[in-house]
Amino acid sequence: MKLRILLVTVILCLMTFGCRSDATTPDESSLRVGVIKALGTISPYVARDLNYFDEAGLDVQIIDFQDGPTMMEAFVSGGIEIAYGGIAPAAIWHAQGVDLQVVAATNSGGHLILTRDDSALQELSDLAGHRVATPRTGSVTDTLFRALVLGRLAGLDPERDVTIFPGMAPADMPSALLLTREVDAIVTWEPFAAMCLAQYEGARILFSFPAYWQEQHGSSYPVNVVSVRHDLIEKRRDLLVTFLAAHRRTQDFINADREKANAIIAQELGLDSELIALARSHLDFTYELNIDDCLQILGYAHELGYLEQLPDAEKLFDLSFQ
Repeated sequence: MKLRILLVTVILCLMTFGCRSDATTPDESSLRVGVIKALGTISPYVARDLNYFDEAGLDVQIIDFQDGPTMMEAFVSGGIEIAYGGIAPAAIWHAQGVDLQVVAATNSGGHLILTRDDSALQELSDLAGHRVATPRTGSVTDTLFRALVLGRLAGLDPERDVTIFPGMAPADMPSALLLTREVDAIVTWEPFAAMCLAQYEGARILFSFPAYWQEQHGSSYPVNVVSVRHDLIEKRRDLLVTFLAAHRRTQDFINADREKANAIIAQELGLDSELIALARSHLDFTYELNIDDCLQILGYAHELGYLEQLPDAEKLFDLSFQ
């Protein structure tokens, strides 16, 4: 682990400063932002494309990561100062001693359970005895499926009643469901759900997480958030305020000018803008943090043993930027 962190730090040093001898402290206007590039975390790329960072006088370097653990290692080592990622992983890292605080939201909703048209699955309780593909354990997707869908809504035990295939890549799920038929349902998120529905015949929605949450709570559940190093809050607060203003401006643009925003997002993700429009029917871009909804999601993670204890909301979240 220590060697991996060192390697990430060295790579980021080469990328960001060229390992110059005079690069001991970052420029006052510079920020290194880590992102696992996806629809729900696309905001920094949209802001860059619209020159919002430049207009705010910011020098923002967006660094792509393939997975959460690698991004968090860079966060811990100081390679990045801001991270766009899931609320559940952020809380887990915070509980493990990572000095971060969540200061804003990026998106909510976006998860669906898909099955085949010819499947016998009609109700959630029908999942008993069937095979379901899910993403990695501990993610918001996995947490909602195991605790909410199976535990509460279907009355099933995820360990005994359902055969779960965890950690399946979302891009591989449609073929596993519709071509090889090795699973009977997939738990996925946007834009992968929209891609499956648009590109494969015979797929249908069994359950919509955002529709259920809206009906039950009158809101949309949090998924991805903006986490920042605490020393950024303490030492360069004005810079963070400027960055978050650009983030809010971007979210407002994405919601106000959907056609132009969808075109930019589609170009960044290499997808069709019509597909992005379909995906956004199940997903919301937002800036505001709904603490009650966050704590409910984290309560499910605690119930499953992913979190040893529920976080102190005042320590995990900093609402002064809202």
